[in-house]
Amino acid sequence: MKLDARSIGLVIAGAILAIATVWIHYEVKAKLAPAAGLGPGIDPLFGGYNKYQIGDQMPDFSSATLHGESITLTDFHDQQVVVLDFWATWCTPCVKGMPALQELHEKYSERGVKFLAVNVGEDAETVQEFIDREGYTFEVVMDANNNINDAFGVGGIPQLFIVDKSGTLQFTKVGGPATPAQAKAQAQMLGAFLERLLQEPTVESA
Repeated sequence: MKLDARSIGLVIAGAILAIATVWIHYEVKAKLAPAAGLGPGIDPLFGGYNKYQIGDQMPDFSSATLHGESITLTDFHDQQVVVLDFWATWCTPCVKGMPALQELHEKYSERGVKFLAVNVGEDAETVQEFIDREGYTFEVVMDANNNINDAFGVGGIPQLFIVDKSGTLQFTKVGGPATPAQAKAQAQMLGAFLERLLQEPTVESA
């Protein structure tokens, strides 16, 4: 069948679109795919993290909580597993994931897990208003100058890190749930991961 110029143009355009789609998917996956050795539960597309791999010792930081108290990551070494959630009030996926974080905090904070919601680049008044309105009780760490964000190499929020009692990275995930069902599934997965991590003996860092 002979194709006219318009039909040929549409076929070529479709081929270019298909190639572009595959290329974009490959590039995104190459940049965000999990580094070798990442632990269980990592999202194959959005769970990647390049600066630190599972088993790396995480950098210490010194900052202030929303209530003005001094806090460092090493405060919890040999005592608690630490979950750090990098977020901001303007970040819709961050906000959608907060109820699940609160549920995990309520379930595990008395069992040896410390939840730190690291707010990136906002002022205390904005953050306090949000926390009070939503009734969240987990600890909020202020990172107004992006010092912690830069040290951890966070390229986008929300980003979650789980650090064991020795200060070693055990889990990281970029991106948040898009639906309530996904938020529930993610919370269940993280809960199972924390259960397993709490049962494992602490590995002393070198």
